[in-house]
Amino acid sequence: MSFRKKIRIYFDQGDPANIAFHGQHTLIVQRVMEDYIQKIGIPWKSWYRNRSIFIPVVHYDIHFKKPLIPGKEYFVEIQLSRLGTSSLTVAYKILSLKEVLCCSVLATYVCVSSKKFKPRPFPKKWKTLLQKAINH
Repeated sequence: MSFRKKIRIYFDQGDPANIAFHGQHTLIVQRVMEDYIQKIGIPWKSWYRNRSIFIPVVHYDIHFKKPLIPGKEYFVEIQLSRLGTSSLTVAYKILSLKEVLCCSVLATYVCVSSKKFKPRPFPKKWKTLLQKAINH
C-alpha cells in the first residue's frame, strides 16, 4: 500500500538560494512516515514512544533531481519495499504537483532493543501490518 501526502515547503526550510536546504529532505519524509505508520494501523505512540524498542534510521540514500522551493506544495509518496526480521526499507518520492520527480529517498530502519541497542525482531502485530502494507 502506498501513501501520498501533500506538503508545503516553508520559508525556514530554505537556504539563501531560495531552495530547501538538503538536510530538510530527511525531515520531510520522516514527518510523512509518522502519518503513514498510523494509517497502516500502528499507533504513533507505540512506534515512536516505545520504551522497549526503537526504530532508528540506519541509512538514507537520497537522489536530488529538482530543487524544492519555499512557498510551493509537493506530494510525498511512501512505499514500503522490503521487510526483514528486524529491518524495513522504505522508498519515498517527492514530486511536484505536476507529478515531476524532485527527489527520491530510500531509507532503512532497524528495530533495536532499547537496552542493548542491538537488532531484534519487529513485534509480531507490527510485522503483520507492515507485510500487509507491502503486499497491497
